[in-house]
Amino acid sequence: MKYTKKKNNTKLYLFLLPLIVVLLVMVAYPFFSNILYSFTDYSLIKPEKQFIFLDNYIKILGDNEFLSIFKNTIIWTVGNMVLIIIIGLTVGLLLDSDIKGKIILQSVILIPWVIPQIVTGYTWKWMMASDYGILNSILLKLGIIDGNFSWFRDGKMAMLAVILANVWRSFPLMAVMIYAKKRTMPKEWTEAAVIDGANAFQVFRYIVLEYVKPVLISTSILIFLWCYNAFGIIYAITEGGPLGATETFPVFIQKKAFGQFDFGFTSAMSILMMLSMLILYMIIKMLFKKRKNSGEV
Repeated sequence: MKYTKKKNNTKLYLFLLPLIVVLLVMVAYPFFSNILYSFTDYSLIKPEKQFIFLDNYIKILGDNEFLSIFKNTIIWTVGNMVLIIIIGLTVGLLLDSDIKGKIILQSVILIPWVIPQIVTGYTWKWMMASDYGILNSILLKLGIIDGNFSWFRDGKMAMLAVILANVWRSFPLMAVMIYAKKRTMPKEWTEAAVIDGANAFQVFRYIVLEYVKPVLISTSILIFLWCYNAFGIIYAITEGGPLGATETFPVFIQKKAFGQFDFGFTSAMSILMMLSMLILYMIIKMLFKKRKNSGEV
């Protein structure tokens, strides 16, 4: 009996061995190499790399550019999360309603999500072009903008442009998750609330929202992690411009590493990016946990 169990365990480990090798080669090795490079002046321009300990980190933290990039990353992440939660929650509830065209909406809702980021980025860039963009043409005919308007001339408008593009791509995930959770809610709950005199807002606030809140929170945390690491859409639309107004951590790291070949500096920047993301993630988790313990969630 013991021999059979030991033999089965050996087979299990053999089946897992390819996965372990792939994880070591594709994840563990690059991760620890990146940590090592962050303590060196490693550059493709220089033939040798030297150990400089914390010089890269001191240089980054002492530069105002780091604070600017961190601010842009926060604005980008928070802006995306707010709009994705609002639009995703609204559309998710509409999918479970009796509105006309619901079947069509259910059929096409995931199309933006499955399109690659780089394709979405270039599509929105062309749509927002000042001279031939269809979006600008529609807004101009409606009298919302004038002929001199440009999404990419001003830093704030450029940030809004990349946020809108990413929201369009990402909100279907939130909508589908909300819809799936809402479908499992017993209809008797809302019917009983209406009989007891609850209005539409009270039904939404105290029954529907409370029921879908666990999925709303977990999906929001997932979206936070994705947005904080997002690269494709921003790079395709603005490449971090104008004048670094939309330059987030991933965009800056890519441009610095593969444009100036300074891998030591960008390795340190990526470590600081990871630490800042983990700190923000822990803060968000603590806030949700605190509200849950107080009975608000």
